[in-house]
Amino acid sequence: MITERDFNKVSEQAYLQDKKHPDYDIRAKENDIKSFGGDTDFKVLHTINHRSGMQAMAVAPIVDGQVDTSEVVIAYAGTNSSDIQDLETDVRTVGGALTPHSLVMEIKPETRVFGRALRSVRKSGQLHAADAFASRIETEYPNAKITTTGHSLGEYTGLYVAAEHHFENVGFNGPDPFHVLSPEAKKWAKAHPERLMNYRNRGDFIGNFRENRTGAGLLIDTGKKLGKFLRYHDLLAWKFGAAGNLLIPETEENLFARMKQRNHDNFIFFQDKLKFFRLAERRLKARNGGSLSSNAQIYLDDSKALAVVERAQSDFVQMTSQMIQLYRVAMQDARLTWDETFNQARSATTELSDGEIREWLGHTGFTYRSVVRDPCNEYSANIRELETFSERFLDLLNQIRQKITGLVQQDAELAEQIQGLMG
Repeated sequence: MITERDFNKVSEQAYLQDKKHPDYDIRAKENDIKSFGGDTDFKVLHTINHRSGMQAMAVAPIVDGQVDTSEVVIAYAGTNSSDIQDLETDVRTVGGALTPHSLVMEIKPETRVFGRALRSVRKSGQLHAADAFASRIETEYPNAKITTTGHSLGEYTGLYVAAEHHFENVGFNGPDPFHVLSPEAKKWAKAHPERLMNYRNRGDFIGNFRENRTGAGLLIDTGKKLGKFLRYHDLLAWKFGAAGNLLIPETEENLFARMKQRNHDNFIFFQDKLKFFRLAERRLKARNGGSLSSNAQIYLDDSKALAVVERAQSDFVQMTSQMIQLYRVAMQDARLTWDETFNQARSATTELSDGEIREWLGHTGFTYRSVVRDPCNEYSANIRELETFSERFLDLLNQIRQKITGLVQQDAELAEQIQGLMG
């Protein structure tokens, strides 16, 4: 599987396709097999250095020594500060400000951002070129799963292309392109949040320049350890785990981002599983004269169910653990709030007894029952319910596993076919 670290490294390489870039990499030519420093080697399928200033490359992963064009990544380059065309695109397309080029266009204005800006004018130049390049790749590889990526302006472009073509996207620090999307693309983006992943740093004022109307943005709090504010926009500031996944600090502020990252992982996992089961079904049919035995059909159906439930159970256990921890922290905070408030009231007067202080606080609605006992009882009940659901997941998993195992043990012919299939 192409990892988030791979997307990061391919996004970095896209910058180097610009002949004006000081580190222009002439070695990344079409048909080259390249390692960009991630977890996967790629074949460079196509590159483009368009007259509009747009640079991009399409690559396919190397799997077991072979080029796998069932997956293709299109990486768009971000802003080269020494390229006036990139800067003009940032101002006109991303920012929506008027330029001499847009002033002479006689097209009905559709919106106002930093002046009367035209959606068609905004998309002229780099977005049009990016869209045409994507269409070329889509036509040449019609059966491929295509994912766009990029950084900053590159991710803005990648998100735009993904929404318009119904691709997937994993990118970094991109302003949101909702304002230039077609009505159909806006609707699609809203309906498929799991397919668009724009990692943004909370301290990055460039990547967060626009709102998150596509829903693609994952706002991540990395604290203040990066120092200079421009570092929060840096593509290389992101850190990755051993498996190539982007590391998101386990804080309450990042709970939503972690959940969306997990949802995207699940989406990719299920896509891969379905791809495998479709292949398995074709091979089993080929071994049986074009049809499936009833046991083989049951085996495939139950295997799909097992994959879904196993993944759901894994997610549920992880989420349960996080939720239980949050409930326990909330219980501690409730007790701390009561103790601190009561002690402050006690220190404020020496004339009232503890009982009289409680009575006085009760007149304001601040009672031990409302602050501690009732909330903590509710949190405890929620914890017990989560633990019960987790046990039910385990029971369901065991039942499905037993059914599949028993089926294969009873059907020697099916067992032989499955063994040959897996081999």
